[in-house]
Amino acid sequence: MDRVDYFRAVADETTTRFLSVELQHTPISLTGNLDGIARVIQGGESGPIARSTALSLEQFNQRRARAFDVAWARQLREECRREKVAYFLKQLGSAPVENNRPMKLDKHGGD
Repeated sequence: MDRVDYFRAVADETTTRFLSVELQHTPISLTGNLDGIARVIQGGESGPIARSTALSLEQFNQRRARAFDVAWARQLREECRREKVAYFLKQLGSAPVENNRPMKLDKHGGD
């Protein structure tokens, strides 16, 4: 969040700025930080990571995408709506949760 002010200072008032809030794995609020921002893109983490020779099979199987709570998406969408900033939810990720329960969707969280 501390980088938003630096980002806003880049270029001039004719510059179109957007924030990419992905891969999100903790709740955040952009309230009060959207001045000069034209749009926000949000997304959860997809995974697991690609198989690497540096990882054992056991390590690979334990690596999973972190949870993305759909309440975070709803909150950020509403913040953007109040501030009249365009909002786009790119993906829920491969570990979306709602009401502390996993959602059963494809590896990107469905369409």
